Amino acid sequence: MVTVSTLLKQESLSELKVIAGHDGLDRVVKAISVMDAPDSYKWLRGNEIILTTGFLLGNDIWQIEHMVTSLIKAGSSALGIKKERFIHEIPESVILIAEANNFPIIEIPLHFRWSEIMSVCYEMISLEKASAINESITVKIDDQRDIYHAFMEKLLSGNLTEKDYMTLNQRRDPDSAMYWGIMLLYSNKAEALFNEICEIIDCPCFTNAGETKIYMIENPTKQETVVMIEVIPKVNTSIDAWYSMLFDGIEYCLQKNDRCCASIGRLYSKVEDIAHSYTDAETSLAIGKKLWQDKRCFSHPLTSIYEKMRVLPSLDLYYVRMLNNYQTNESYDVIDMLEAYVELGSYAKASSKFFLHENTFKSRISKLCNELNLNLSDYIVCNTLLLQIKCWRLQGSSFLN
Repeated sequence: MVTVSTLLKQESLSELKVIAGHDGLDRVVKAISVMDAPDSYKWLRGNEIILTTGFLLGNDIWQIEHMVTSLIKAGSSALGIKKERFIHEIPESVILIAEANNFPIIEIPLHFRWSEIMSVCYEMISLEKASAINESITVKIDDQRDIYHAFMEKLLSGNLTEKDYMTLNQRRDPDSAMYWGIMLLYSNKAEALFNEICEIIDCPCFTNAGETKIYMIENPTKQETVVMIEVIPKVNTSIDAWYSMLFDGIEYCLQKNDRCCASIGRLYSKVEDIAHSYTDAETSLAIGKKLWQDKRCFSHPLTSIYEKMRVLPSLDLYYVRMLNNYQTNESYDVIDMLEAYVELGSYAKASSKFFLHENTFKSRISKLCNELNLNLSDYIVCNTLLLQIKCWRLQGSSFLN
């Protein structure tokens, strides 16, 4: 915890000098503020360090005594005063009041900027809060570790019983919706990645949307980390919106972690269906890796449509057939280029994937569309084209025979 003492021990604040209230240096500091009015104490919450030049007080002894007494009553942590500017000497009566109440008064050199002191203080407070979040995450996990660890071990071994489901269902509020799902992490730093995800779900965007808990277990058989998700969304939050936030958050984490990937299964309203979510996550990973080699986060909504489409025996991949016939006349892969453009929606972004100049890439796409009479301004054509290419990739070239 940040105290007046730990703050003053910072090297950049070594010139600050305690002139009264040494026995109160263990007071907790939660904020720091500048006093700009004689009655500023009315708006204090407690545990603040107050900084002042004394401009509003001058050398009026009664005013200074009243200010210090008011700060003590408001629960302030300390008072920092720039001497020699407007207050030339701290009255002895004020020193006695501070000593009697163990209230630190700190003398601040004239050359110090308020921002120098405030930045150090808030940096320490921020680090303290971050540490507290990590501790609370650990507590959350430890509190339920035995129950969920046992449940997940049985899930992986296929030995879940009705009693196991009842144990989790007992935690359910009958008046609230509750969802369960599985997320798979593939990383040699899975625990660090898991902790980053924990920090994300403790952010306001998640806590305002509902209650989220996650638990992890290693699955050495498949070299994966299995994460169980439990969500109780608030009434005004749809589970789809929550799922989308989670996906974005994990994608953000994966950007900072090389050689990692993740897959999220569908969320189910019955804990008895959680095995399906595990299957969803595995399937999403398998499909996603085939369809998007540059992606590292996959989800059931992202891949499920392709999973359904690839098993349709009557699906006619007429666009792919046409492109394959056209391909024989070109030295470059027209399907890859067209897929990239339709998916990214930008010549600049798509051309960078092939290390081509934007104009060269655009010229090739225009030539292709003119010769095959493809209207890429029609979103139905684009969606159908992309869907057929993805399904073709899942089935392989034999699907055209």
